[in-house]
Amino acid sequence: MAIIGNLELIARRVEDERIQRYVRNAMHGAQRGAKLVGQLLTFSRKQRLAPEPVDVNQLVCTVAEMLSRTLGASIRVDVVTQRDLWPALVDATQLELMLLNLAINARDAMPEGGLLTIETNILHSVPEDLQTELKRGEYVSIAVKDTGTGMPPEVLARAFDPFFTTKEPGKGTGLGLSQVYGFARQSSGTAKIESQVGRGTVVRILLPRSTDVVVRGEDRQLSPPSVGAREHILVVDDDASVLETTRSMLDDLGYQAIAADNLDAALATLSHQAIDLAIIDLAMPGVSGLDVGLELQRQQPGLPVVYCSGYPDLIEETGKRMNGSVLLSKPFSSRELSAKIEAMLHTKASQ
Repeated sequence: MAIIGNLELIARRVEDERIQRYVRNAMHGAQRGAKLVGQLLTFSRKQRLAPEPVDVNQLVCTVAEMLSRTLGASIRVDVVTQRDLWPALVDATQLELMLLNLAINARDAMPEGGLLTIETNILHSVPEDLQTELKRGEYVSIAVKDTGTGMPPEVLARAFDPFFTTKEPGKGTGLGLSQVYGFARQSSGTAKIESQVGRGTVVRILLPRSTDVVVRGEDRQLSPPSVGAREHILVVDDDASVLETTRSMLDDLGYQAIAADNLDAALATLSHQAIDLAIIDLAMPGVSGLDVGLELQRQQPGLPVVYCSGYPDLIEETGKRMNGSVLLSKPFSSRELSAKIEAMLHTKASQ
């Protein structure tokens, strides 16, 4: 949050194209880092998926680029994409995580090195052997193929079973392939494995086709953030760098930001000044962010609150207990912050 927020602030203050290029490169790296942290935080839990139309070819190429740098020189990564591939209806972050999961399995099956291929295809109808698992319709197929040791029939029959593993103790949980299967089924698709000893393994993920248009991340960023009208916004966060970054972002957006790093400081602000909205971090020591917000609303009834956090499970848990407030996932951009504030202030004004 501190890195991305400050990069945004720098980008607004410099005109030198070379520096702007450096900022864009740093921003790209920070965003990928943020995505990886989110994946690590949610790994091995059943996900509340957020399916949307996804350009699978683009996602596969991004994953392959990452794998080519991380699997080692002995493993070659190849991509074979279907031309004019349909979008798939899937949670893009979780699909990327599952492909990385399969690639790690493939690497382990090729101790002497080999070829890892990720291939995409379209299915106009459900294969006969999967008609009991899939609804009729059109599907997108993503296959991860390796040239490794392969599986004997008795291992292949249990490959998707939770906690089943052929690795030595301490080397595997037996959850990798079962997670892939569970993710595919939760996405209204399925997964299947083909393998022969000495001839490698193919794992295919089948996902439902989407007929909607893919909305790319850069397209979402086209609209500039709205400009505030000097409303007083209280920011409560125990992380000093994030607190200062958020305050600066608000100042740039045209609001009057007031910073507080705990409940007492927030209440002290409220005791001598009315505020128009509060932005509160959920994960704070001592008193939780949700309790801070509820106490502020008790002191100033009707106060709009935006809760924010980088922890997906905390966001989900808080969503069940909120009362008319809004959630914002960290790290957020100025545009996302502005949109949440504008929506909350507009709702308050119309009441």
